[in-house]
Amino acid sequence: MSSEAPKLNFVLFPLMSQGHMIPMMDIAKILAQQGVSVTVITTHHNASRFTATFARSIDSGSQIKLVELQFPYQEAGLPDGCENLDMLPSLGTGLSLFNAANSNTLKEQVEKLFEELTPPPSCIISDMCLPYTANIAGKFNIPRISFVGQSCFSLFCLYNLGIHRVLSGITSETEYFVLPGTRPFDIFLVYFGTEIRAALSMLEELLEKLNPFPCCIISDKYMPCVADIAIKFKVPRIVFDGTNCLNLLCNHNLHGYKVYETVSDSDHIIVLGLPHRIEMRKSHLPLIFRA
Repeated sequence: MSSEAPKLNFVLFPLMSQGHMIPMMDIAKILAQQGVSVTVITTHHNASRFTATFARSIDSGSQIKLVELQFPYQEAGLPDGCENLDMLPSLGTGLSLFNAANSNTLKEQVEKLFEELTPPPSCIISDMCLPYTANIAGKFNIPRISFVGQSCFSLFCLYNLGIHRVLSGITSETEYFVLPGTRPFDIFLVYFGTEIRAALSMLEELLEKLNPFPCCIISDKYMPCVADIAIKFKVPRIVFDGTNCLNLLCNHNLHGYKVYETVSDSDHIIVLGLPHRIEMRKSHLPLIFRA
């Protein structure tokens, strides 16, 4: 009679930032729904944000658990209990948080945990901003998948730029080039350096010569000057906003409920109109809400 196959245990390492943690926690729940064990390694304050969510998964039969590490915020010179990007007193201390998240103190805790973890780790899924986990994977001879939160289209473009070595032939910051591998569409890119006006003039010349003539412009929200070109050529323009949907929803609700207007920068704010509790300090809000 054959022995039972060993139980798989996926170990996840999310970066201590909500924009990174939320999709990683979704991955953890999806994996657990496939019948494998899932272990999420994070710190005390970050674990507390997902305890209720994971409890519901456990009640439904998923084998998923949170394991807490002692975060070395004191070694990094961070305030007590500062374990997430949204808890920082200022974004200027962000580097200290990243250094602490990749410190030898955490690495040693993880190594000890891996020696005792049951079932033994089968695979690591770790955030790209936690490179120390690559050493853990090598030491324990465990495959590792790197989580990258960028959009698929962005990664696809970067991949094509790399394999086709397009940039090696670019000599000017205002020189246009076609991004390869995007047929049937031609995607034109340009390095916008300090000569913005010259680049926009070149863009107008390009549009005049394009065949077939452009039927739509999609431009980044940080390039409002392209709106004038769209008006000049009477072409509809779509504004690309790379902010994730949750962020946009939070901004919309903050603007609608205006809870930020009656509190100080150090006070905590609960974002209303969401299924789960999201709390932050006013000082962490976008500048538009702190002006």
